[in-house]
Amino acid sequence: MPQRVTITFHPVHKHLRVPAGTTVLEAAERLELSIDSSCGGQGTCGKCRVRLLEGEEEFSPPELEHLSPEERSQGIRLACCLSITSPLTVELLNVYVIPSAKLKILGRERAGEVKSEVQRHVVRLSPPLLGEHRSLWAAIETRLPTTYRLNPRVLAALPASLWFQQETLTITTFGDQLLDIEAGDTPEQCYGVAIDIGTTTLAAYLLDLRSGHLLASAAKANGQQRYGADVVSRIKFAQEREEGRIRLQRRLLADLNHLIASLCHEVQIDRAHVYRLVLVGNTAMFHFFFGLDPYSLGTAPYIPLWDGEATFSAQELGIAVNRHAVGTFLPPLAGFVGSDTLA
Repeated sequence: MPQRVTITFHPVHKHLRVPAGTTVLEAAERLELSIDSSCGGQGTCGKCRVRLLEGEEEFSPPELEHLSPEERSQGIRLACCLSITSPLTVELLNVYVIPSAKLKILGRERAGEVKSEVQRHVVRLSPPLLGEHRSLWAAIETRLPTTYRLNPRVLAALPASLWFQQETLTITTFGDQLLDIEAGDTPEQCYGVAIDIGTTTLAAYLLDLRSGHLLASAAKANGQQRYGADVVSRIKFAQEREEGRIRLQRRLLADLNHLIASLCHEVQIDRAHVYRLVLVGNTAMFHFFFGLDPYSLGTAPYIPLWDGEATFSAQELGIAVNRHAVGTFLPPLAGFVGSDTLA
């Protein structure tokens, strides 16, 4: 097991034990301290400056290049190049605060006619008769307009006792898929979220899928900026940093969950009633969202791993809506030109 050493950050007074050899920038990221590093920790921008208060480490070549003799004499270091091999105390000088994004909604409150494949069906059950041998699902299916593919995980959430209580159920479907079964007559609770994944800003729109009304909108800065100000820097981060690709994906998904939670809280709806997600974004954001290797995007002739429409379930990616909600990421156009341009 590698030796672990302690780093202390001031003025926030936070401590962390890390494996020897971890950089100060990596330690700061683990504590959710966002140090400005627009090059993604490559040692080329010279912005991730901290002051070394306690401890001794040799200056690296990038530090000798970016820091003046006067700065070096004052203990100024580059967080991405300063490795922690013994206990250190550093002062944060240039903490990067990602600016809050403000979203201006254009157009009408009504998004227009919505032809959603998500449908809500109300079913009223009668108690089973003595000697009746059909299943609960068979009884439900006879009251639906067509046949749907049964998902046992959806059915597992339904207590069989409901059949004996003359219960009313609301069935949610998408195309020929069964998405949800819940007790009660609640067909109006049917929502979707449209998301624009930009390099710097994320925007989300909550829609009533039955009426087409835009219920709420929200935006925030793309938290991936802490790993690189532009797409090229983030591709390098994904390639050259340990678990870089996973960290980019996790940061993006956490931001999207925050936006969705904010929208649902604003209009007081249950996230479990969000059944549809549609996303647009440039080709790099497409790769980061799905955790794909972006190597081919950063190397001539700059070809993506996938350039078609991608469908996924919310559960697969840990998006906090209905676990069986259907998501679609619209296809990129070409190169770094994404579906957000089309939108």
